[in-house]
Amino acid sequence: MTQANDAECTWVEQALDGAPEAFGQLMAQYEPSVYAYLLSRTRDRELAQELAQEAFVRAFEALERFDRKQRFLQWVLGIAHHVWSEARRRRERQQRGLEVLGADQRAREYTEDLAPEEEAVSTRILSAIEDCPERYRLPLLMRYLERMTFEEIAQQLDLSPGQVKGILYRGKQLLREKLADLFPHGRGGVES
Repeated sequence: MTQANDAECTWVEQALDGAPEAFGQLMAQYEPSVYAYLLSRTRDRELAQELAQEAFVRAFEALERFDRKQRFLQWVLGIAHHVWSEARRRRERQQRGLEVLGADQRAREYTEDLAPEEEAVSTRILSAIEDCPERYRLPLLMRYLERMTFEEIAQQLDLSPGQVKGILYRGKQLLREKLADLFPHGRGGVES
């Protein structure tokens, strides 16, 4: 592990003693590296700047936990990585929510052209899918409404095809339970 330089050690000690200008020196020294790291991850200058600021805020708040045996840059880059991961997961959840809303709209359009008895069954199936936990809902809609392959779903959701198959298997089990009264002798109306 690389030893910190004298100036960095001094700034860390002064910041720990309550000198905000010392932490400002650490920021001035390492912000370009943290920003460059985050820009390489996000490919968005504004977002990278925002995440870099968040990383330094968290570093300042957690400074008393800093291990003086490591370099400050390594430590703050670890924090930046966590900030980026959280932002990515938040963005993915928002995107999935938008995709579900879009799939719900397509589902309503799909049922408009069906005969009344088919519409009732389709509406019930779609309702059962909507009642599934979020983990299963979008993959089920993508597979059975959008007719996407396991690989396409895996790519969209940043999962492996094996993970998608497992999620869909458990999702289909939930649907079979929810729809048992509609298809008492069959497969619950859900094909593979």
